[in-house]
Amino acid sequence: MSEPVGTAHRSAFQRSLRATISALDVHLRRAQGVFEYSAADDCIFRLTLAGAEATVRLRGGVVIERGEPVVSLHFWNEHLPAMPDEGPNFAWANLFRHRMNSSLVELSACLDTDPRLRGVKAVRGRLASAIRGQRETARRFSAHFGFETIPAADPPPLAQRLHDSLDNLWMLILVWAFNPPALEHRTVILRREEVWMSKAVLDARYQARPDTREMKRSVPLRRSAP
Repeated sequence: MSEPVGTAHRSAFQRSLRATISALDVHLRRAQGVFEYSAADDCIFRLTLAGAEATVRLRGGVVIERGEPVVSLHFWNEHLPAMPDEGPNFAWANLFRHRMNSSLVELSACLDTDPRLRGVKAVRGRLASAIRGQRETARRFSAHFGFETIPAADPPPLAQRLHDSLDNLWMLILVWAFNPPALEHRTVILRREEVWMSKAVLDARYQARPDTREMKRSVPLRRSAP
């Protein structure tokens, strides 16, 4: 039985809108210098490279001076595990953990093999959460993988709050385009915190065995699709 006309038109409009969002996402990634460091289907991160905005002191005595190159992690939306309709469950969490570990193993290898990343001493990401309880959960989550939370200004500067508000809205749009069931578990009012990991910690936790490392090096590095 064919779809009702109204439903068919709505489905066609949604497909067209998702295609437009995907194209805009590609344009924004290119403008921001986001690139892919792995060809693996289970890699959930892309990267940007920029100078640290301020001096950061990490565990183990690692100091990142202002202006030193730092890798920033960005979720690769198309590679994130699809959220079940009923919300996150054990199978989803297990798959996410596997992809997170695999992505960090490849990142460790990439920092040693990609000449663009020579001299990088740390990687960082930004976690978003809505309420204090969720922030504590996000910190424990990141610590499980070896990241440490760097306290931010409270409240953040106005320019940062405006940037984060627009970023939160765009994240909701991307979730609708790539992983719609996850919308039920998202809110536009989010607080962001930076999490960091030194290269020394990354290598200690995720450096592959020599035989595996050779295989990782053979994976071609590529920029985001045009």
